[in-house]
Amino acid sequence: MKVYLAGAITGLSYDQATIWRYNAAYQLNSNDIETLDPMRGKYELRGELKIKNSYSGIDNCNPVEILMHDIADINECSTLLVNMEGITGIGTPFELGYAYCQGKTSVLFNVPERLKGHPFIYGNDLVTAVEDLDEAINKVFYLFWHGGLLYN
Repeated sequence: MKVYLAGAITGLSYDQATIWRYNAAYQLNSNDIETLDPMRGKYELRGELKIKNSYSGIDNCNPVEILMHDIADINECSTLLVNMEGITGIGTPFELGYAYCQGKTSVLFNVPERLKGHPFIYGNDLVTAVEDLDEAINKVFYLFWHGGLLYN
């Protein structure tokens, strides 16, 4: 099983964009679940206090590379682990929609109040939402142990 770690990047500090991903990757990798992190290899952004949409001159940080890299990762994974906190742009919603069209399962956490109960999140069998990262990781473990079958 491979899990893509989706969530806000633009507008966050490097630490805000990476710390939850490191924690998730550690727990999942320790249980033989591979993770795909859109922030991997972007070490030149360390120290950024507000990550921009793209950067020229930095590998994997221009718009085309970002899009193609993220789509390739979603194609390769079976599940998305999605941190909904701080989503202000189109990146994560696009990834969710693309994954849905590919028949991928998505586990969302930190869903803002304004989206709780939304039919795009709660009205299908491929997406589930939980409160926090620990609960989301437990849901991913459940998927891993049950062959990717999601029961909301």
